[in-house]
Amino acid sequence: TYTATLLAIAQLSAALAGGAEELASVPDGVRAVLTPAGRASAQAIAAGLGGDEHVIVSGREFEYATAFEVALKLKETCGLFAEP
Repeated sequence: TYTATLLAIAQLSAALAGGAEELASVPDGVRAVLTPAGRASAQAIAAGLGGDEHVIVSGREFEYATAFEVALKLKETCGLFAEP
């Protein structure tokens, strides 16, 4: 998946830079998103987009590819017109 690819690149970058300990908090962050509170937050964001037909997703530099991925997922799952 896209997320797994980003994590693999981050792990490789951290290992090459000698800073692998910087990624130690990633599992806790993932767990936090998967909790009921994290799910409620995602549902609130989705509800806010409920009536929209067009969405603009912004990102630059390293996040430009992520903006494209988010726009693609909005198109695929929600039928929205979404462009980065």
